[in-house]
Amino acid sequence: MQVPTIAIEYVYVWNNTSVMVDEVFSHRLGLIPLNVDPTLLDMKESPSDQATDRNTIVFKLQIECSRNNAAPRDTTDPAALYHNSEVLAGHLQWIPQGEQAEVFSARPPAPTIPATVLVKLRPGQAIEMEMHAVKGLGKDHAKFSPVGTWQSFLLSFFLKEESDSATASYRLLPHIILDDANPVPPHLATRFRDSFSPGVINIDPHTKEISVDKRAVRGETMSREVLRYPDLAGYVKLARVRDHFICAFLLHV
Repeated sequence: MQVPTIAIEYVYVWNNTSVMVDEVFSHRLGLIPLNVDPTLLDMKESPSDQATDRNTIVFKLQIECSRNNAAPRDTTDPAALYHNSEVLAGHLQWIPQGEQAEVFSARPPAPTIPATVLVKLRPGQAIEMEMHAVKGLGKDHAKFSPVGTWQSFLLSFFLKEESDSATASYRLLPHIILDDANPVPPHLATRFRDSFSPGVINIDPHTKEISVDKRAVRGETMSREVLRYPDLAGYVKLARVRDHFICAFLLHV
């Protein structure tokens, strides 16, 4: 991981009344892929180095949710009921420092995927923060991991498109273990199914027997919702297949 990239390293929180605490939100901000040419920025030799226009890019986030008085009376869509119901990566505003406006004139620093949802707000909630992005290496932190060098091949193969960036992640395959000797009773089948991601659990329409969809299990979020119910927890065990990795690539077209 010796390829340098740019990521948010310091977050200064002036106001945050969202449901996401400062530390979690700051971590989320650090993982936002930034469309910044790393060759135009110097790397800090130590964290204590003074921030300058040569080694730091400043972003600002200032947003507040309010009610939309013009929303239809019968709508339940938060996007129609409220203004700024979702905070998106595209809400980050680049604040040029020193000569940066000229240096980055060809491609102003911005999130690679502006539609990325960071947090949801409701009326009265607001966020005001300042973020400093710096140059770093993937060996120091995963947020600095470089994008795949073959994402253009993937897109040209599947979508016939070119991509500017791709961020890779992986997780272990979920493993839902049902006990054949202790099956889920028919009167609990529906609630048991609804405790998992859609499509993961199947119910036989005639016998009400529970089964796991071996393909759909990839989409299970492992929220452990089923374990919240004492009358359901005894019918299942949740684990992960330790040698089966599911890779995901976030591609920007």
